[in-house]
Amino acid sequence: MSLPTVIFCEPECLTLRIAGLLVIDRLVVAAHRAGAQSITVVSSVPLPRLDRTHGLGITFNPVAFCPPVPGPTLALSNRLLVQTTDLKRLMEEHGRLAKRDGTLLPAGVVTGFAGGGLEEQLSKLPVLTAYGVAEPVGDAASTATAAGELWASLGSCADGLADKYFNRPVGRLVSKVLVHTAVSPNQVSIAATLLGIISACLFARGDYWSALWGAILLQVSAIVDCVDGDLARVMFKESRLGRWLDIAGDQVVHFSVFACIGIGLYRAHSAAPVLPLAASAAIGVVISFAVVAHGLLQPEDRRNTRLQKLVDATTNRDFSVLLIILVLLGKLAWFLWMTALGVHIYWLLALSVQLFNQPAPTTLSRFVSATLKGIFLSLGLGMFGWFIYRAGPAEIFTNLSRLGWLMPVVVMPYFLVYVLDTWGWYLAIGSYADARPPYLTLFRVRWAAESVNSVIPSAYVGGEAIKVYLLHKRGVCGMTASTSVVVSKTCQVLAEAFFIGLGALAATLWLPAGAGARSGMMLITLAAFGVTGMIFLLQRRGMFSSLRALLAHFSIRFKWFESNLPKLRKLDDQTYAFYHRDRARFFYSTAAFLMGWLADTLEIYVICHLLGLPLAWMEALAIEAFISVAKAMGIFVPGALGVQETGVVLLFQIFGLPMPIAVAYAILRRGRELFYVLIGGALLYTEETSFKRVAVQAAKESLTG
Repeated sequence: MSLPTVIFCEPECLTLRIAGLLVIDRLVVAAHRAGAQSITVVSSVPLPRLDRTHGLGITFNPVAFCPPVPGPTLALSNRLLVQTTDLKRLMEEHGRLAKRDGTLLPAGVVTGFAGGGLEEQLSKLPVLTAYGVAEPVGDAASTATAAGELWASLGSCADGLADKYFNRPVGRLVSKVLVHTAVSPNQVSIAATLLGIISACLFARGDYWSALWGAILLQVSAIVDCVDGDLARVMFKESRLGRWLDIAGDQVVHFSVFACIGIGLYRAHSAAPVLPLAASAAIGVVISFAVVAHGLLQPEDRRNTRLQKLVDATTNRDFSVLLIILVLLGKLAWFLWMTALGVHIYWLLALSVQLFNQPAPTTLSRFVSATLKGIFLSLGLGMFGWFIYRAGPAEIFTNLSRLGWLMPVVVMPYFLVYVLDTWGWYLAIGSYADARPPYLTLFRVRWAAESVNSVIPSAYVGGEAIKVYLLHKRGVCGMTASTSVVVSKTCQVLAEAFFIGLGALAATLWLPAGAGARSGMMLITLAAFGVTGMIFLLQRRGMFSSLRALLAHFSIRFKWFESNLPKLRKLDDQTYAFYHRDRARFFYSTAAFLMGWLADTLEIYVICHLLGLPLAWMEALAIEAFISVAKAMGIFVPGALGVQETGVVLLFQIFGLPMPIAVAYAILRRGRELFYVLIGGALLYTEETSFKRVAVQAAKESLTG
């Protein structure tokens, strides 16, 4: 609602200033932004120059006496500091403003205002409590109090812990000086960007002290980066250009720092693959900026609020503190490992938020999905093709020829993995089930479903829905089948985390003490345990209930999720009951899956010996553990094609093993997967001749019963 506004001025308050602007100047701008139809300023003495009002081109009517106003009017006194949001509320709800402690303020909507005292007119109105900063002013002490409240309110929803407790408090000291100068927020944004670029140049030098000063200067850049927002908000100088200058400047700094850290570590002869990691991080920054910019450039009525929440929740400056700590510890390569993966997770999340905002699958979403799959597939196959060229096709063929009649042995070790993993699933069916399906039934179902996981880019969970459907088809309650799949998958992931930990421990026995790959492997291990622990804790608290709360926070609603919420909560209850009542089965199931992961090591151990490479068991364990990590990174690529092969070759290179053997093993491993997929596909075909029907029925019946 828009109302005419009248501001009554008391001469002794006309010169009061808060954060560089006159109080009366702030009132005029706030009323204008609240949507005032017209602004009349009543003053018996000449008004001082209202710099920000004139700078924004706001027109107002200065008069010596208040003219009669027949309808509802927003009436204010210049003995007040108030923000735009509360003035809008007054216009909409018609009342008198009060502080949170109940103190009445000289602001409210009066009807038929025709002179008389302002307090007399306001005393008849209902009270509305202010949401923002609302303080009475009249002398130096009250003005200082109001200024303190205003500065304290200027935090951003994107602030992290470092911003909240260090960067912004320190930057605010600078802001309080700059409000009395001609320095603009955009100039501060440029200064912050330049400081970040200088810090990147220091990282590129490649020595310890330069890296430390670079990290410190990046922290200074983060402090200055808080100043531009404070200045813009407190001086009413927000602009679209300033917003984009801030966002683009941050990306320039991130790109420069990530790239230069890689260059510096390379010049320092780091054992980690720092140049590929730095390239991955820098490219991820560019993609992230493009994805976020696409979303934020949408028209106001089509703009995705979920994207803005994601940007606010993730784009804080806390990483600068982590960077200082890692430099002090001499573990700067760890930072590259984290950023090389983290930036890609971020832009994929940002893209997903935008795509899920569509009411139904659109041509754009399908195009983007297909394009991403094509990009990852092309990159993976391209790198593997380059490795084949480097290793020499003739030498690779010679290695493969060594197997001869022993070629069928390649597929045998993995059969033991299927046996043990099925046993882990069998043990995960606890007291929540009325009857436990026979082991051979689970073995057949699992083989058929895993063929789907091995082919479709579905984050290795597409086959889980198939398992539920096939069990339900055999008379098992859909809820029981769903619970068994959720629990067994959790046990399998937990076992994988232990397996990766064993692999990292084995790697320390083979890799040199200063090898950067050791640090990267330990970081991946910690991340694996962290993710697994989070999944486990979420399931104990109610995974789907927690997921619904998270989606609600970002205003995301899925019709299927909401309609099946009662069943999903029941699934939460049964999952929790398993952990509570069937603890022995939980541990036995996890142990069976761990044995399955260890059995997976047998494959690489046997094949390498057959290829003439006497690989030690511990070495095979370390390589196999991190092949599973490499494969997990290709979840968006059909069958992780190219990604898995590239991971195999890189891991062989890290352990100093010959590339021709690595390429030969990667080819044999892919051949074994194809063998098992064909058998699983045949088993699935005996269930349903149409895979589309299987997918539809799996989605429809997974929570029935």
